[in-house]
Amino acid sequence: MRKKNKLRIILMWMLSLTLILSVNFSVFASNQNITQSDIKISSLHDEEGLSLNATSLSTDSVNLHNRKNASSLASREQDVVGEFTYHTNYLYVDGKLRYGFVIDSMIGEKPKVLTVHFTLRHGSNIKQVTANTNLGTVTFKSSEIRKGQVKYVTTAANTMFWKLNTSFNAVMADGTSNPGANGQITPILTNKKGQIFPQYVDPVSKKDAESTISTTWKKLAKSPTWNGRSKYIKQYEEKYGKQPSSFWSSVQIHHIRPRQYGGALNDFNNLMPVKTESHRAITSWFRNY
Repeated sequence: MRKKNKLRIILMWMLSLTLILSVNFSVFASNQNITQSDIKISSLHDEEGLSLNATSLSTDSVNLHNRKNASSLASREQDVVGEFTYHTNYLYVDGKLRYGFVIDSMIGEKPKVLTVHFTLRHGSNIKQVTANTNLGTVTFKSSEIRKGQVKYVTTAANTMFWKLNTSFNAVMADGTSNPGANGQITPILTNKKGQIFPQYVDPVSKKDAESTISTTWKKLAKSPTWNGRSKYIKQYEEKYGKQPSSFWSSVQIHHIRPRQYGGALNDFNNLMPVKTESHRAITSWFRNY
């Protein structure tokens, strides 16, 4: 009983240190569908070196129960035999996106096997991230469930809005299942190089640069010229009030749908002021759209 109470105290202490969070992030090529031939499943890898520059998507912890103490909700809440923490991430490598499941810690009794299934929800605009692609399932054996171990699935990197969902089941030695799931709430927009769109919100109008983007825009043979800055500034100040000269000297006028992709040249709704550095980042992103 003392050993059990000691383990419970240690597990609860570790749990109190665990951060449960979702990190949501928010330049031109054709929009392609994900096909089954694009998808590949990895063998086991150590995270060091493999995912050094990976972008973290979500982190969570999982309490593990065996058959003896899994008979009631109350016991599941109070008595655990082990716990592991993990995070999911993604990384662009050679034209592909790697979606990984990384073990961050493991204490107490290990599962006999841990299976993780990856599903990608994706779409051409932020309001229609509804297409589902099953990316596959990876399996960790008991000896592989330790800090720093990662398995991943790989699919083609296309310009798209997407959300990664994972479902998993940790099966204990006595056969008890410990299922769970994790998923993003807000879609991420990446281009064919896996670069996240550099989101920007104009502090005055509150207009953002991402929400009306579509991944189906076609590139024109030549980008039309535009010299409507003065006209736009006049329209902007008529609607939002006079802005100091320092405001206008620090921004460029951004076409939300770029001119090279058929964006209306002088449509007020397609224009917004963006800080010069941020506008350069957006322009750079669109080179790999």
